[in-house]
Amino acid sequence: MNFSALSRHGAFVVLLLFYGAILALQFNHGLASGDGHGIVRTTQALLNGGQLDVSRPPGHPTTEFYLFGATGWILQKVFGVEFDDKVYLVCQAAGALATLIIFYNLLCHLGATRVRALLAAICLAFSTQFLFNAVDGEEFNFGLLFLLVAVRFLIVRPGTPNFTRLSLSIFCFALATGCRPELVFAAIIFPIYCLLNSKLGWKYAFITVALTGMAVVIVWLPVLLLGIRAPYTAGMNLRESILGGVYRIIFQAFTPPVFLLLCWTLVGALREWPRQIKSRNYRKTSSLRCRALCR
Repeated sequence: MNFSALSRHGAFVVLLLFYGAILALQFNHGLASGDGHGIVRTTQALLNGGQLDVSRPPGHPTTEFYLFGATGWILQKVFGVEFDDKVYLVCQAAGALATLIIFYNLLCHLGATRVRALLAAICLAFSTQFLFNAVDGEEFNFGLLFLLVAVRFLIVRPGTPNFTRLSLSIFCFALATGCRPELVFAAIIFPIYCLLNSKLGWKYAFITVALTGMAVVIVWLPVLLLGIRAPYTAGMNLRESILGGVYRIIFQAFTPPVFLLLCWTLVGALREWPRQIKSRNYRKTSSLRCRALCR
C-alpha cells in the first residue's frame, strides 16, 4: 500500500470515511424508493427464476442484469445471502464512494489542486441528487460512475492518443447508458475528441461512432433479445419513464438555469465549430506550403 499517496490525499480519505459512515447508518432503515424496490424485485426474479424483467422501461441492463445480477449470484452461491433491500443499499453506497474516488482522481489529473479537487468532491457528495441516490435511490450514481470512468480513460498526455484506452472509454460509456439511458446523448464526446486530436481526425471520429453503437447494442443485448414486457416492477410505463428521465435531467441533475446555460454554450460552440475547423485546416495548409518553399 502506498502510504505516501494516502498521506498526500489524507483529507479526501477522511471525507470518504465520514461519508461512508453516514451511508452505513442508513442500511438498517429500510428502502423507501419505489424505483429501488422495483430493481430489487427484478434482481430477485433473475436470481431465483432466471427471468429478466424490466423495472422501468426501457430497462437498465448494466445494473439489473450485469452488476446486481452478478453480485447477487456470488452472494447467493458463495455466502448463502439473498439479494434484498439491505444488499441493494450497500451496493448503492459502494457505487457512490467509487464515484467520488474517480471524480477526485479525474480532477487531479486535469490539473486541479488537491484542495480544489476535495472541495469539488464535497460539493458532489452532498448535492441533493447524489446524496439521495447514495442513501436510498436508483441507478443515477452508477451511471455517473461509468461516465466518469469513460472520461478518465480519455485523459492522456497531449499528442499521445491511445486507441485501446479510447475503446475502453467507449465500453464504459455503453455501460453508463445501461444505468441511465438518457446518457446516450453524451456519445458526442467521442467524435469531438477525435476531431480535436490531430493524430486521430475524421477517420477515427467515424470509427468511434460505429464502435459506440456496437458497444451500446452489446450492453443492451439482453433487453433487445427478450423485449420489454409489462407489468413493470417499478410500476411506470415507457412514456412515464421518458418524462421522468427528462424531468430529472432538467430539474434535478442540472436545474433549469444551468441546463439553459449548457444548451446556449453548446449551440454557440457548434456554430463556431466549422469556422475553427476551417481555420485549423488553413493553418495546416499554410504550414505545409511554407515547408515546401523552404525546401
